[in-house]
Amino acid sequence: MRSPSLQIIRCGTILNRCPMDFADWTVNPYGGCAFGCSYCFVPAMKARLGVELPAPWGEFVEVKENAAETLRRQMRAVKPGERITIGTATDPYQPAERTHRITRSLLEQLCFYDNPISITTRSPLVLRDVDVLSRLASVRVNVSIPFVDDAVRRAFEPNAPAPAGRLECVRRLRDAGIRVSIFWAPVLPGVTDTERAMREILVEFAKVGVPVLAMPLRYEPWLPPGFEQRRRAYLRERGPDGTALRGGDVGRTMGRLASELGVALEVSEGLYLERATTPRRPNAPRAALKPRACAVRLGV
Repeated sequence: MRSPSLQIIRCGTILNRCPMDFADWTVNPYGGCAFGCSYCFVPAMKARLGVELPAPWGEFVEVKENAAETLRRQMRAVKPGERITIGTATDPYQPAERTHRITRSLLEQLCFYDNPISITTRSPLVLRDVDVLSRLASVRVNVSIPFVDDAVRRAFEPNAPAPAGRLECVRRLRDAGIRVSIFWAPVLPGVTDTERAMREILVEFAKVGVPVLAMPLRYEPWLPPGFEQRRRAYLRERGPDGTALRGGDVGRTMGRLASELGVALEVSEGLYLERATTPRRPNAPRAALKPRACAVRLGV
């Protein structure tokens, strides 16, 4: 793994209103992310907001040294029951956390409140904080595992932890009594949405026995420059897959396989859309292709 440049900064805010319906507030302990996944939507989001990054995505990390004291001050504005999610624009357990412990300091502050907390990470470093997680009134850890084939990881997120370590992380969180789910996100068109790849992934997910949420790749306006070339190069090297699926067959097949294997799977509506293999902004889904009511909800 490469070493990104580190900068210690002081933040004026750490809690931000969440524009999505899965949380009320977001917390990002770091700016930038050392994992620098090739499909990450954050660089495009920053560009749309007019934020100029100090370096290419994945090559810098900003450590918010006063995050805990800022959180303590801002929590006065948070109402009881409002949901706080950690790690929407950075990984809270990226390598800098091992030394700087910003995420742990935030969790220690949140132990004094009963707000539901969710954390999204792809790093087994979260296991270090099981003691603090156990003291929170309500918490769920969402472990991001987009693929179980390490060759796919090396192609699309070479600086992130290996899938085997993430699966073991899920097992250990589960065994420690921490509520944990798997984020199968993103499902990559032509790479992990073929029937062969989906079965391989779901077989491994079935072994850990926790809820799974599958979400598609974000559409063209949010894709980093060069991602599509990387994806096409990978597919050319791998060769054609005879089990390739199109459009709404992805979600339907995913649901069927999950049922066969006993996986508690929630499929995002985007995987039922009649879309081309190349990710594009979809039209409204056909009524017949809308997913059934989800049996598993992943909110805290």
